[in-house]
Amino acid sequence: MWWIASTLAGPCDTTALGVALDALDDASDEAVARLTAADLADTCAFDDAVHTALVAVSKGEAPDDDALAALPAWEAVCPDPPRRDSRAALWRRCELWGLGAFTKDDWNAANGPVLLPLIVHRSLVDAGLPRDTAQVVLRRLAGVPRQSHADVVDVFEPLFPTFP
Repeated sequence: MWWIASTLAGPCDTTALGVALDALDDASDEAVARLTAADLADTCAFDDAVHTALVAVSKGEAPDDDALAALPAWEAVCPDPPRRDSRAALWRRCELWGLGAFTKDDWNAANGPVLLPLIVHRSLVDAGLPRDTAQVVLRRLAGVPRQSHADVVDVFEPLFPTFP
């Protein structure tokens, strides 16, 4: 099984990736997923299916979710995936709140690809990239809006909400 991890996320040029991520601070929320995908394709070595998906997203095209769902990495991300790959279904079935990278509302408001960011995040963490950097990549590749609503209190939400 060690060969799976080594083929899914080879070494990233962490310096180049850091510079590229910093350069995206001024990019629009609509463009950030596309630009992050291009930076990842240029600075990290991934499995062919993941690399192909990153290149597609960088060109503004949809990734091949069927090819991504067939990867062993997808099973590692979500051992019990839903039949539909909607954001809401993935949030519940894959327990995405455990990643600590975004709220349910942020995830549902994202405008980027759905499966690809989760696979890339897992691959980067498994390859030893610092968790906070991997979370930035996850949020940006998923197209999570940078104006998070996590710190806005809804008057109808209990003070101590319960989580699913």
